[in-house]
Amino acid sequence: MDAAGDATARASREALQQAACLLDRARGKLRRTDPETALALWGAMVSGRWTLVEQFDHDGKRFMVAYRNDVASPSATFCNLGQRERQVATLAAMGHSNKLIAYELGLSVSAVSAYLTRAAKKLGVDSRVALVRLHRDSLFPLT
Repeated sequence: MDAAGDATARASREALQQAACLLDRARGKLRRTDPETALALWGAMVSGRWTLVEQFDHDGKRFMVAYRNDVASPSATFCNLGQRERQVATLAAMGHSNKLIAYELGLSVSAVSAYLTRAAKKLGVDSRVALVRLHRDSLFPLT
């Protein structure tokens, strides 16, 4: 790994550690004494940027396993969509159900449906199947 990649990885780990500490604070007394601040501290997890998979203690240290919920669509066809619309459309093209997409991105099922509907409308298609086909064809064009 090069120096830039190492610095990026270190910054990502530090950001995750800071978010984990803030989440821990939000779960404690802070939620009773200052609920507004506690709610704000849950921001990163609630917005779906990270999904906490596991946490464990080992040798006096607490470890947290999380994954980032960035899903990028490499297709130029999808550039006019918003970030969430691209994420949802890409996951739908991967065969994920609305419920699974909602879980992975920290959204409600109805929000996923709304994002898919908006994405389909912006791309000029009228169904989920057509949206998935458009996504597939943009990634693997016929020559």
